[in-house]
This record gives sequence, C-alpha cells and structure tokens, in this order.
Amino acid sequence: LKMQNIKNWFKRVGAGIAAEHGIIPLANFEKKINVFYNTDIDIDGFHVREDFYNLIRKYKSKKKYDYACECFCGHGAIGVFIFEKKLCKELVLLDSFKPAVEFCKMSIENNKLSHVTSSVTDALDKMLDTRIDLLIANPPWRDKIASGINRNDYKHQLRKMVDLDWNTHKKFYDNIFKQTTKDVDIFVYEDSRFSQLEDFMPMIKNAKLKVKKVHKNFGIDGKGYVLHLKKALSKAR
Repeated sequence: LKMQNIKNWFKRVGAGIAAEHGIIPLANFEKKINVFYNTDIDIDGFHVREDFYNLIRKYKSKKKYDYACECFCGHGAIGVFIFEKKLCKELVLLDSFKPAVEFCKMSIENNKLSHVTSSVTDALDKMLDTRIDLLIANPPWRDKIASGINRNDYKHQLRKMVDLDWNTHKKFYDNIFKQTTKDVDIFVYEDSRFSQLEDFMPMIKNAKLKVKKVHKNFGIDGKGYVLHLKKALSKAR
C-alpha cells in the first residue's frame, strides 16, 4: 500500500473531521492486517478485540459461524479480528456513520479481505441478504449527555457516545429477530457506569430474546459487561 494512496483516502474519508488518523496493525496473522482509523470514530473496539475473540471462542455454539455481523462497528476491528481468526466464514460490518463504513471499506480493500463487506445501516434497519448466526454489537453506552461540556463536545458525544433515551437500542433490538437465525449467538457490549441489565430487559423480552449469560468485568478498565443473548422462540429458520 503506497503512502500517497493512504493520504488520499484520509483526505476523502476524513473531510471536515478534525481528528487524529492512521493505521493500527490488528494482529500477527498469517498475513499482516492493518485497520485504518480516525479518532472521531469510536476506537474502543481496538482495545477489546482480543477479549471479544476469547469470549466468543469460549461460549460459541458452533465450531464456525456462517455469517457474522458487527453492528455499530466503528472501524470494524472486532469483526475483522474474529474473521481472521476463522470464527466465521463471512462477515458484514455495519454502522450508521458513513465515514466509519468508508474506513471499513478501506481496510477491506487494502487487506484484500474476501467475504467481508461493509455498509451504512441504522441499527439493522435494512434487511440483509443472509441471516446472521453471530451478532456482535458495541452500541453507544450513555442515554444522556454529560453535563458541563462545551458545544463541540456536546455534538461529539451526541453522535459517538450517546443514545438518547435508548432509542437506538430499542430499534436495534426490534430488528434482531428478523435478521438472525434461530440458533444465533448475540453479544452486546455495554458499560456498567451508564447502564445495567435492567435497562434493557424490556427490549430484550419484547424482541423475543433471552439472556444466556452476563459477562462482567469486561474491557480494559473492567467497567464493561457483555450480554450473551439467544432467541427465546424458534420462529426463524
């Protein structure tokens, strides 16, 4: 990959975004994998990619998933990591923020990742061609804007970190059943500083899902938790 091509990508994708950007080596695979990033897009996935891989590998319901999805993917580091670790045959990376999807496409193209795609969608609101049997989600953790911040930080938090009144979560849970197989494994990453399981239980039940396990003390600071969900009913194929 030529440096000029990288600069051209950043110029096009990062237009109007005043943020640090660059390349992060994702892991030492058989081939070198680089994920492109911009700090205006949440980069937490970089820090928890191995934790997610180890969690899924331990609790997966099948040897290899057919069609995995990382929703609210940001730069797609978690999804790409598990794909290259051969936990799934195909992968789709989804985000509502177009620059995030553009960075995913940049990583896919320059690493020649076959069977990996990325597109813009808001909380699974667009039907996919294939039902998902592994769903990973890292949605915004807060339902309120932090107090005492300036206007620029307010806009930044609102787009990147905040899901007002959990409306995006509600849409996400409403769309899960129709997009997934009956044996799907769902892993949703949340933060205990801003939410508890009880905040999401009405959405989970309404979506005809059940909690298989809550994995606590997750992430680099141990404040995160991951909800491992399954379908409560078997109406989907």
